[in-house]
Amino acid sequence: MGAIDLKIKVVLITTLMVLLFTNLACASFIAIYDNSQVGTWVVETVGSSAGAEVIGFGWSGAEPIVGDWDGDGSKEVGVYNRAGNNFLIRYPDSSYEVIGLGWSGVTPVVGDFDGDGNEDVGVYDNKGTWAFDITTCVRIVGFGWSGVEPVVGDWNGDGADEVGIYNRPGNNFLVPQGNNFRVIGLGWPGVIPIVGNWDSNPNDEVGVYDPQTSAFALEGQNPFVFGKPGSQPIIGDVDSDGITEIGVCNPDGTIVYNSAEQYSIEVQKWRGSTLIGA
Repeated sequence: MGAIDLKIKVVLITTLMVLLFTNLACASFIAIYDNSQVGTWVVETVGSSAGAEVIGFGWSGAEPIVGDWDGDGSKEVGVYNRAGNNFLIRYPDSSYEVIGLGWSGVTPVVGDFDGDGNEDVGVYDNKGTWAFDITTCVRIVGFGWSGVEPVVGDWNGDGADEVGIYNRPGNNFLVPQGNNFRVIGLGWPGVIPIVGNWDSNPNDEVGVYDPQTSAFALEGQNPFVFGKPGSQPIIGDVDSDGITEIGVCNPDGTIVYNSAEQYSIEVQKWRGSTLIGA
């Protein structure tokens, strides 16, 4: 793959927006969500000649999510509606599906929880209970306790995502391992938990990022500094080699990756902007 240099300019002053970045098998997917009354998305697949697509899907107060809902290898958009305790997910043909799932205070999550190749939606109640909408039923899982943060990854390399938690008081992750669980000591106060495939093995690994110092600590690797203090982490397999690359959105709005490929995005800052990496 040749050098990639993608630049996106966004100028919005009073609108709250969300920028999501996630990765596909062969290319990276970028979505900018305008969390105003219109609920507009601007999405683009890196390396595609189609250019950016503008999608109207959502409304003020809806929470943006992305996932491969139909297993075609491409990400689609969706929203979580707290007022209705439901998800709305959009398919490539512009149709949509409403999935009733959730209750007050839950955190929405996305992953392929049954290993069928389609990503599913789920919720974590922030007290230790998870609920997933999978092909045949709603699956309930107990893992965690009050105050921990949910993470999702394929910890055993079987093709299905599993639950996990980050425990800030203990500076550690807990992930299922057979009928038990594994504790991964990693982190310190103020870090942001992240998940990726750092070494191209079938299983995902955990990591943390410290926005105060721009330090990354990835499971099984030595810590390193990348980006500028105050940056936000973004991850994705930007060069399609099976390894998740580390990136940051610097305070000036430039997204850069720690990759052999020359990859950068410039996003002009706007008031109230929020960055989500997946």
